[in-house]
Amino acid sequence: MTTEEVAGRLLECCRRGAFSEAIDGLYGEEIVSVEPFGDEGMPAETRGLGQVREKNAWWVANHEVHACEVGGP
Repeated sequence: MTTEEVAGRLLECCRRGAFSEAIDGLYGEEIVSVEPFGDEGMPAETRGLGQVREKNAWWVANHEVHACEVGGP
């Protein structure tokens, strides 16, 4: 898959709110996700697919999204 194809697929997944699908289909085993800050509930840095999946599950369980707009590459 080219970089453009990956970007397009990520954009499409994000627009549908299919974040788990994006993680499972596009992210590498050694992914590193970094936030500006963390706390005892969620660290600023997560490493690997397992931790990123847990982070996504935590986000979904702890937040209510009312709207989302995603711009494309």
